[in-house]
Amino acid sequence: MSEARRRRGDETRQRLMRAAEFLVAEHGIENVTVRAIIQQAAQKNESALQYHFKTRDGLLDAIFEERSAQVRVAREALLLPFMNGKVVELSDICSIMVLPSFRLARMDVGFRHYIRGFGPRISQSSRPVEMLFTNAKGEGAAFVLNRLHELLVNIPKPILQARLESTLRFAALAMSYQSAEKRGFDGIEGDRFIANLQDSMVGILSAPVSTETASLYTS
Repeated sequence: MSEARRRRGDETRQRLMRAAEFLVAEHGIENVTVRAIIQQAAQKNESALQYHFKTRDGLLDAIFEERSAQVRVAREALLLPFMNGKVVELSDICSIMVLPSFRLARMDVGFRHYIRGFGPRISQSSRPVEMLFTNAKGEGAAFVLNRLHELLVNIPKPILQARLESTLRFAALAMSYQSAEKRGFDGIEGDRFIANLQDSMVGILSAPVSTETASLYTS
């Protein structure tokens, strides 16, 4: 394949992905058709999508994988000081979970479309922890989860796992709703949002376990 042809193919692939991202943000995943994506991407027919992604779902999976890889790189940069010995607090763990996506959304309108459209997909997943760490290095994910258990050692592991899943679903939806605001990630409004989100995550994870909840896990 010639370099010029490869470049055209990459450009077409990106147009399709960005078009789908925008439409999913505006209308929701279930309401976006192949025809709408083709029109938004200014393509002549469906063959381009079929050639690059096979199906609509293949295109959506490619978007998720691409954006997850961006988050992975940003998250690894945040993790590095802690993996090299810096003391980690619960607030740091919560920052590691959401700050990479927030920063990417602040810099890139396309990433805001992704957050808005795909946030509900993450929140509805039966495995939000695995989705959070998609494409992440195994040691990074293990580090975060191990430190979390160490910091909240008084909370039984089954309860902490349930709280972590709830926390990630909550964070995904909060980010999705915030991205619908015109300048939701910008300036002081964005700073307040991410600060409150991280505080809320700390609160959910560290709240005392009630007698009633504890009994449900020991009966």
